[in-house]
Amino acid sequence: MFKNYGYMPSIIEVDHIEGNNYVVHAYEIIQDDEKTWHTATAGWYYVDMHTGKIESIF
Repeated sequence: MFKNYGYMPSIIEVDHIEGNNYVVHAYEIIQDDEKTWHTATAGWYYVDMHTGKIESIF
């Protein structure tokens, strides 16, 4: 899916399951300075565990 955007977030993980869907968080961890980091979310997605269909939550 991310090939269409020309960008691949470094972290893609299943956050939890809702019904027949995995809720997937795609994001990067960005270093602001020597001591500070934050996450930069690329998106949240439902992924149907039976069909693999991906739907953006936003």
